[in-house]
Amino acid sequence: MSGAVPKELIAGRLVLVGAHSLSAEPDDYPVPNSSGHKMYGVEIWANAAQTIFTNRYPVLKQSDITTLAQLLIVTLAGLLLVLRWRLFGFVGALGLLVAYILGAYVLFGLQTQGLVGSGPVEVPSIAYVIPAVFWWVILLGYLLLEEQFAVARTRVTFGRFVTPSIARTIMDREEAGKLALGGEEKRVTVLFGDIRGFTTLSEGMGPSDLLHHLNRYFDGMVDIVNRYEGTVNKYNGDNIMVLWGAPLEVKDQARKAVECALEMQRWIVSERERGGPDVSFGFGINTGRVVAGFLGAKGRMEYTVIGDAANIASRLTSRDIARRDQVACSGETLGELGEDVETVDLGAILVKGRAEPVPCWQINRLGAIRSPRPAPAPDVAIRRAAVAGYH
Repeated sequence: MSGAVPKELIAGRLVLVGAHSLSAEPDDYPVPNSSGHKMYGVEIWANAAQTIFTNRYPVLKQSDITTLAQLLIVTLAGLLLVLRWRLFGFVGALGLLVAYILGAYVLFGLQTQGLVGSGPVEVPSIAYVIPAVFWWVILLGYLLLEEQFAVARTRVTFGRFVTPSIARTIMDREEAGKLALGGEEKRVTVLFGDIRGFTTLSEGMGPSDLLHHLNRYFDGMVDIVNRYEGTVNKYNGDNIMVLWGAPLEVKDQARKAVECALEMQRWIVSERERGGPDVSFGFGINTGRVVAGFLGAKGRMEYTVIGDAANIASRLTSRDIARRDQVACSGETLGELGEDVETVDLGAILVKGRAEPVPCWQINRLGAIRSPRPAPAPDVAIRRAAVAGYH
């Protein structure tokens, strides 16, 4: 009436005028959409009239079919993402849920805009969809647990063909993307074992019986190797090669290797005395630096050690050095055994592939472990190995 309000703002509209704070008790009330602030009574009436005349008003309860359909779609989409990409899929599913919530709010906002609506606007039932996360977590946990069991089964199966420590090394490097040809220098103790009289033994029994008895002896020997923290690197017919210090570091590696060899000799002799076939081993042990790593081709590789120290250990298995039921070691290994050792000096022996002779000793006792067949010094000093060991 005073002209302070533009005419076009009022013309053709319903205007409600009311007093709200003249009395001692203000005419204001808390309402659901006032964001924590009270709304005056006249404003509540104005909003109610606006909703009625524009035919646009919210319905707090979304229809059951719509809610169930949205819940099913969001849950299944999340499950598919988790099933396909595991943890990354779970993160993607959470992103999908956030996108759904934001999209629902945006859609609700668009439906409540404009001068004239088209009837009721359902408030999205977001709270009913959020529990879909529970099923995503259940599926993700199951998949991760299943993967752990699969990895464990793989390692156990893989460990039957290579030593568990090597299996772990291979799998860890594969997971880190570092499985490749090449190696690193390490100080190790290498043990070679060679069956004495294998040719005669194989001639006296059939192939299946021979294989059975070899597996029987190797099985018992590997149990002892594992107790002494050794790593069986390979079998080669009637030979066995064991490492200490590769791929895993081992304390007192030389001492453990010799103790293991003496323990294996005692076990082999006891099996033979209980009626087993006439199988005997000679063990050669050496300590030194080698290159340990993966050898072969990209499509087919194996973990092994290469170097003079390994070659010397193989030469010590010569029947003239590591005799039947005996354990022979080099000076490098003997120097790390301590004082509680009984030895027989075999002298400095020329071995194949080496210009300088190798000082060798036969071990009769180390600590509390004695050789089952302690032997005296040779009648004639050994100067050259008559038969080279496995290379």
